[in-house]
Amino acid sequence: MKDYRTTDFLKSELSKKKLPEYVAREVDGLDEDVAAEVTLSIGKTSLPQQEAKLRGLFDEMVALANRYPHATVTPLEFEKDDDDNFQIDFIAATSNLRAGNYHIPLQDRMKVKMVAGKIIPAVMTTTAAVTGLALLELFKVLQNKDVAMLRNGMIDLGTNNYVLFERDTPVRRRTKIVSTYLPEQDITYKKKVICIPDGFTKYDSIKINVSSSTTVCKFVEKLLESLNSTLPTDAEFKYEIDGLGVGKGLLWNGLPSHANTNASLMNLIEKQKSTEMGDATFQNNFWKGRTKFFDLTVVVSADDGDSTVDEVEVETAPICLCIKP
Repeated sequence: MKDYRTTDFLKSELSKKKLPEYVAREVDGLDEDVAAEVTLSIGKTSLPQQEAKLRGLFDEMVALANRYPHATVTPLEFEKDDDDNFQIDFIAATSNLRAGNYHIPLQDRMKVKMVAGKIIPAVMTTTAAVTGLALLELFKVLQNKDVAMLRNGMIDLGTNNYVLFERDTPVRRRTKIVSTYLPEQDITYKKKVICIPDGFTKYDSIKINVSSSTTVCKFVEKLLESLNSTLPTDAEFKYEIDGLGVGKGLLWNGLPSHANTNASLMNLIEKQKSTEMGDATFQNNFWKGRTKFFDLTVVVSADDGDSTVDEVEVETAPICLCIKP
């Protein structure tokens, strides 16, 4: 038995074995476009090609470094009490710009200086690392890199672990039938969810041009024209708008007799936002500098005549109001 326990025997036996060739198989549950992307990526590049590409990237980095042989990186130390470094001025300016974007009360320079002095170094270090990684991804976007080049990151400064991995593809919302078993009634409740457009992601939107003179009625006509254009020409039903809302307020209930049917949509949105913010001066400045508006809730319905389901629900991509003069 000694002969069968040696390394030489094991190597000789392994050399006689032939590894089976990898054959890609279909994966259940994948969307058609995702499955097509996976199939396309398989066999696209061999290992030698990938190694050659990696060497090319290293050579590119070396060439870039040689272009700036005298470049150095000097870390900056944060000192809130040194006004000559303009650090507090920069923080005050940028933080108030961000606060203005989100309608957060602005703060004076002294208040900013007090808050900045209480920042924990560990939190600031993590924030700096995350910001740096996010900027690297932004550079890729500005350089029009392929989506496959973008990365998610998971970092742990405490254990010095940094992991970058390919980001997940955005979730696609598709028309489907959702079945829910109700044990009390011993029935299966079926709901059809119609997505417009079919397969939309969080990056998609339905754009509708509006101006200060666009009434609710006119906007509804434009939106219905856009929604119904996604239906087949031989479709036996049309979509309907049952309501419009902003925030917690209802702007229109879907009835032609409603008081806001012929009112300006932008004026109604401005009044509702002013009410929510509790600031009357905010009303006259709401649309200043705005070119788009997304915070509009639209209730859409459809009766497609499908008798196999108990309910039909319509989900649309976010409605984007494109503000025109």
